[in-house]
Amino acid sequence: MDGFVVKFTRREIYEEIWRGSVYAMAKKYNLAYAPFVKQLKEAQIPMPSMGYKVKIISGKPVGRPSLSGQHNAIISAIKADAYALSAPDPIKPDSLEPPDSSDPSVPSDPQDQPPAQKFVLCKREELFTALWNVPLEEVISYSGLSARSILKLCWALDIPRPPQDYIKTGAMSLPKLSERDSASQKNNIQHIASNEPEVCRSMLHFLNDEECSLVISIASQIAFVDSQANLHRKIKAYQLSVQEWKASADHGSSDGQDPSPPHLAQSISEKSLPRIFRIINSLYRAMSPLDCRLTNDLNFEVMGETITISFFEAKGQTVHVITEEEAQLLEQYKRMHEIDPKIPKPKIPKYDYHYNGKLTLVVDHLKKFKDRSSSLLEERLGDIMIDLFIAAHERQKAYAAYESEERERRETRRVELELNKRCVDMLRESIALDSLDSQSM
Repeated sequence: MDGFVVKFTRREIYEEIWRGSVYAMAKKYNLAYAPFVKQLKEAQIPMPSMGYKVKIISGKPVGRPSLSGQHNAIISAIKADAYALSAPDPIKPDSLEPPDSSDPSVPSDPQDQPPAQKFVLCKREELFTALWNVPLEEVISYSGLSARSILKLCWALDIPRPPQDYIKTGAMSLPKLSERDSASQKNNIQHIASNEPEVCRSMLHFLNDEECSLVISIASQIAFVDSQANLHRKIKAYQLSVQEWKASADHGSSDGQDPSPPHLAQSISEKSLPRIFRIINSLYRAMSPLDCRLTNDLNFEVMGETITISFFEAKGQTVHVITEEEAQLLEQYKRMHEIDPKIPKPKIPKYDYHYNGKLTLVVDHLKKFKDRSSSLLEERLGDIMIDLFIAAHERQKAYAAYESEERERRETRRVELELNKRCVDMLRESIALDSLDSQSM
């Protein structure tokens, strides 16, 4: 094994990885990457993050943590060739027995070892800069996310991805990262804004670290889509159904039937409908890479559960201005009142109530988000997105509890029926024995 081992001091490794990266050092010395990273963690050697690399690329000043402990301690790193030699022969798989995983002399395949996961918050600008300046494998090592998760982040956050072998060939110029809507520039998650991402992590405890990293990274940077952006086809279909229902309500249904109104047809003004459709479209664009779907009723399918979202618009109170028709009614009332004091006074409202554009969004009939002077719904899209996942988890918990209770009820009923059957069988046996005794006598 001596030919497959490279020895370094802790200081040499520290200087090498901070001049380049862990991935670059592993590639330079042909080291097995996953076991090498594990060795660095066990040796407590600090490793550079993706943010450090991005700042270096951007020319920004950046510091690095100091190396503690014994600088001259020796670390033996295993080359990737050792794992290739220890792999089974693909031509004669039946002639060889699988290696004993408990034997320390036989290294395991690094591909079989899942990467060490941790909760990370990937920033859009940093991820864009890293993807277009360093290899994908290095971005994976920095972020701790899989290639599939990085692809989902790019899809959700509208990050252009470089073509294959772009780093080697430089076949195209660096694109410009698109600007986000002004409403999305503010912090979308209250706890992220207060530098408490771990609070969000505890709220999403039912997700693993990588799933949680995806959800919070997307939710904290979700964009409010432009008014000119294309709406989802189901949103367009719902918008058309609202228009058709209002036209039918104004002119009367042609077939004499009163169609049931869509939810947004009666509770939302015409002026606020486009804004609501943009909110739903923004949520869908961010959540669709996470295997979320939009239903025909503009609800969301999250983690296999259908979560309803409802919108309501508040009304403002204004002093009623008497119309000409109402003034004529009052004049007529005064003349008729002199003749007959019992004539009722016409009912004229004191106040008028009009939609004022202030919206309330309700998630699964429980959690409410309201327009306030300090923040609008567009600035709380991240909170809304996280609450959709929490509501889906609560649905799953409730369904699991119901299933457990149902199984207990069925089991109790089965035991009762079995006991009743035994009692009936014992009674029949007793009757049969009595009958035999009476015949023998």
